[in-house]
Amino acid sequence: MSISEGPLMNPDDSLLKFDVPEVIFGLGALTKIGQCAKRLGGEKVFVVTDPGIIIAGWVDETRKYLVYDNVVTNPWDFQVETGAQLYLQKECDVIVAVGGRRNAGESVHLL
Repeated sequence: MSISEGPLMNPDDSLLKFDVPEVIFGLGALTKIGQCAKRLGGEKVFVVTDPGIIIAGWVDETRKYLVYDNVVTNPWDFQVETGAQLYLQKECDVIVAVGGRRNAGESVHLL
């Protein structure tokens, strides 16, 4: 008997669903964050990025949103936990990852 046939395993229990995030890129993409958030049913945007992206000025147009930049490429657990706590505390409802921080944005979303 395989594990999938065992009495404790319902076939539906092994199914997972993960929605692929919407990806928008190109000149002026950051100016569309609010419009994209509304289309997704959100109003309070949580931007996940890193200090280098901020220094480069790439997220200047996102300053009206909550920006979390305490992450690295493969974020540590405490960075993700801090981001998730901040996201919940500030009652955000949409996560936008800017730059190569998609892992961090997805991890915050999962928590």
